[in-house]
Amino acid sequence: LPPLQDTASWHSAVRGCPAARILVYKSGKNVIFDFTPWDRRWVTYEIGGNGLLWSAYKTFKSGVGLKDEWGYKAAKDKDNEVYDWWKFEEEGKIINAVICDADFLKEPETLNMPSMPIVIAHVPTRPPVAGTYSDSYGESLFAPIRKINAIRNRFATMVASHAID
Repeated sequence: LPPLQDTASWHSAVRGCPAARILVYKSGKNVIFDFTPWDRRWVTYEIGGNGLLWSAYKTFKSGVGLKDEWGYKAAKDKDNEVYDWWKFEEEGKIINAVICDADFLKEPETLNMPSMPIVIAHVPTRPPVAGTYSDSYGESLFAPIRKINAIRNRFATMVASHAID
């Protein structure tokens, strides 16, 4: 996979919304950082009053890949839809399952997690930008050339008023 920053930048510009599954956990004495970018095109979710209620990410796997990763043998040769599904159950309890067709590749499992490990960050049309130009806050992209346009418009008016019939 490409670096997370490159992927998030591309998804921000092209899809308007980077998303990722971010897991940090211990395996023996090691701490594992599992940051998986999600393409917003294939993410579904629902937001409640206190945040994300559930989210699912659809990917497409080959039959060989599913057999290797999950031991799943009922798959087609290619283009098998696989869903990584996450649900907020209650404070500190998150449910995760992985589904292919109508079969669970990973049965629903309740995990002790403080919050949903999913980040979905919509890119605003006008993000807050720090600077010393607060007088132009919310201005058009073309605001700096208004004076040039005013001079050009005056000149065009003069030329038009002196036109010969």
